[in-house]
Amino acid sequence: MRKRTLRETLLAGLVLIVTVWNFTRLWTTIAWNQVILEFSHPSVQILTIISGVLWSLVGLLNLVILLRQHAKTREFLVASSLAYSIWYWVERIALQEQRPNWIFSAILNACLILYIIFTSNSLSRDPHG
Repeated sequence: MRKRTLRETLLAGLVLIVTVWNFTRLWTTIAWNQVILEFSHPSVQILTIISGVLWSLVGLLNLVILLRQHAKTREFLVASSLAYSIWYWVERIALQEQRPNWIFSAILNACLILYIIFTSNSLSRDPHG
């Protein structure tokens, strides 16, 4: 097994942060069940629980595949990051009433996707993967 580069370590950290954030969303939605039901529609709560479970599992799978240096790491990382980005924007546009700083969000989103693609290209050049 080869030593990981700084870019790959930062990528693993990014995956871990997004995974923990989604698990926290899931946990908070369950813990604050009554408050959320009081101020929003029940379908929003169900959607948040489903997306929290889904993206937590995808994040854990991404982390395992990345740390084990699996042969399909690049494809899975790029596909899941694009799917997560699409989900983020659909949820942001469909469920949120206020949309402040959308330009900042779009620029940050594009930078993160480019970083994931750039970093995952170095993963595909691994002769052992």
